[in-house]
Amino acid sequence: MAALNPTEAEVLVISGSIKRCVFGGSVTQGMALYKDTSDNNHFKPADADVEASAVVEGIALCAGEDGQEGTYLANGGVIDLGVALTVGTFYYLGLAAGEIGPLGDLSSGDYITLLGYALTADNLQLHIINTGLTVP
Repeated sequence: MAALNPTEAEVLVISGSIKRCVFGGSVTQGMALYKDTSDNNHFKPADADVEASAVVEGIALCAGEDGQEGTYLANGGVIDLGVALTVGTFYYLGLAAGEIGPLGDLSSGDYITLLGYALTADNLQLHIINTGLTVP
């Protein structure tokens, strides 16, 4: 299974808590985000390659650039990413910036961050677990 490729114009909140943030770089809708505590708590695309950026806060609901205000869907929410999902499948933080994909895409040394599972063929239930563990 390949990484998801969210359709920005179709990213839609189904339910959950929408939070405000300030972006610390280029962000597009549907990206997994982390809070960079070394950069004024700005939100940036998360990445499974780096421990600090593998601590996901939520999924971006809008696009933006460094210093712009934005919104994200927090843990516990349900989101439609505009892509087909396989019901019951778990999805994880990927290797590319903000990427969402299967566990099988990760390799040795990558950080394992569960983002959620497919509640329906359209909706991802966010159940974020920042394990701090790496793939052996």
